[in-house]
Amino acid sequence: MKNFARLAVVFWVVLLLIGCASHPLGMSTDEWNTLSSSERYEAYKEQARLDEAKAIRQAAEKKRRQEIQAERHRQWAAESLKEDERQERLAATRHLAPYGDVIQCSLSNATAKFGKNWQAAQSVSFELQRGEKGVGFSLANVDRNSQKTYLEASFDGLNVKVCSSYGRYCDTLAGSEQAYRRGKSKTINIKKTVKGRLHCSLPRRW
Repeated sequence: MKNFARLAVVFWVVLLLIGCASHPLGMSTDEWNTLSSSERYEAYKEQARLDEAKAIRQAAEKKRRQEIQAERHRQWAAESLKEDERQERLAATRHLAPYGDVIQCSLSNATAKFGKNWQAAQSVSFELQRGEKGVGFSLANVDRNSQKTYLEASFDGLNVKVCSSYGRYCDTLAGSEQAYRRGKSKTINIKKTVKGRLHCSLPRRW
């Protein structure tokens, strides 16, 4: 009885507060006016049940999004750790490589295809070891750092090949060990991708 009395009080308070508000369950004013007091009370109870169910669903969805975000963060952290370890192993391997097996290159004064337009690109440097193929790197738009064109590079000991992503279009800088010791340059023109000055040389630490 006490619970019923409390519900009745809440019901009448709600009636007073929403006298000019919309009716529960999406009822029109005409539909609402045909209901008895007990029917209106049941309508409010049903609306409250629906609102509570909606709140529970929203809370569950929010929790699910948070769990997905946390899992993505864990995966990103794990991948970053793996990449750091890979880079450390690669640096150690290159440091021990024989003279002439590692080459350092830069691509500058470049224009690249960003979407449908050719625009100035930021300079970029990369390092290759003999036998490496399809090493990915990117060129960023001078005016929009987030806008990038993706390239791949390879080195067989004599030739530095730079290609568009997936190796569809390429251009090659060819040189001898002696030429790379002094430093060798070429203006490359990769169809639908990039035009610029490619310069490669052997690191001086050897």
